[in-house]
Amino acid sequence: MSEENKQLQKKPSKSKKTVAQSNCIYSKVEIILALFIIAVASVPLVFILANSIVYKTGNIVQTGIIIICVLAIAFAFFMIQDGFKRSMLVRLFRDYTKRLTDDPNRSIVTLAKAKKVSAKTIRNNLEYLIDKKWYVNTKLDLKNKRVIFYNENIPDAIVPLSKASSIITCKYCRGINYTTENNYEKCCYCGSPLKK
Repeated sequence: MSEENKQLQKKPSKSKKTVAQSNCIYSKVEIILALFIIAVASVPLVFILANSIVYKTGNIVQTGIIIICVLAIAFAFFMIQDGFKRSMLVRLFRDYTKRLTDDPNRSIVTLAKAKKVSAKTIRNNLEYLIDKKWYVNTKLDLKNKRVIFYNENIPDAIVPLSKASSIITCKYCRGINYTTENNYEKCCYCGSPLKK
């Protein structure tokens, strides 16, 4: 077995959340936190602005509070934007995983046709997801234009359906894992823990 394959087959740490898990959770938390910041910062902003319009008052403290509130709201909008980008990346990851799971050849060209984008776009997206550790135990076979998934016991993460004792869909990446007895504690696509 080559050194590259041995490195791909190393188990991820049990205490560490996978990138897919973290981003699923983080995108939701980020958006909720941003909405909370907007709500909290809007109250004093509206009160001070209404007070200064009605009573035509203003001082340095009110100006400082207005600036802080506006900056907090602007930061919250950036958080919302980042949360939506992260959420879109999660959807893209799940879609790719589902389509690659359904395709026995795991072809980049087939995925590109299904998504109605160029194979280069798909390749770039997959390279990004692999580089950022969204996919674990994975590499691209650019010569054959396909994705290769590695598992500790079974190369290319394929268990013949006749030998599979159960089929588990990962709740994070939506990848379909064909499992044998006492096999696949983790998703072979994203590395998240599987629940039977």
